[in-house]
Amino acid sequence: MPYFGDQTKGFSGSGGGASTSSISPSVALFGLDLLNTTFGFFTGRENLRARTEGLRMQADLNARIAEINAKIAKERRDFAVARRKERTKAAVSRGRALFGKAGVATEGTPQQVLERIGVVGDLDALAIKFGGDIDIQNELIAASSARLSGRIASTAGRIGQAALQLKTVSSLIESASKTGLLEGK
Repeated sequence: MPYFGDQTKGFSGSGGGASTSSISPSVALFGLDLLNTTFGFFTGRENLRARTEGLRMQADLNARIAEINAKIAKERRDFAVARRKERTKAAVSRGRALFGKAGVATEGTPQQVLERIGVVGDLDALAIKFGGDIDIQNELIAASSARLSGRIASTAGRIGQAALQLKTVSSLIESASKTGLLEGK
């Protein structure tokens, strides 16, 4: 069984208890270490909790911003695709009008030219859509990554809490050992 100092000595002062005038120096030192370690534990725990919560909140904010950016990218993509289609349609219409004004029938080669303008415009619209889809996916990936960072910070906080508890117990055992309180008799 561990030995915690001379238990026949007690505190001085009032009461009908102990008959000696002081506690042993090793018990006093251990008591101070215990207070210091306990204070350090609770202070460290609160700092760790606050830092972890701050990281989690920052990650959540970053995720929300990335989701908003994804919505903006989708709107930007849809607008650019619609604009490209309108411009293509306008170019084909202008070509028909110019051919008609020049008295050229829109059959054969002129028709092929107008169809080619339409095809190129459609390909441009698809390329714009594809680029926009990539931007949207990048933002959604950023949102997922930010949320994962928040979960990692939370897990790291729990691990840090456990490490702090182990360090506290280790410090108390070391202190008790140094003061001779753990020596057997």
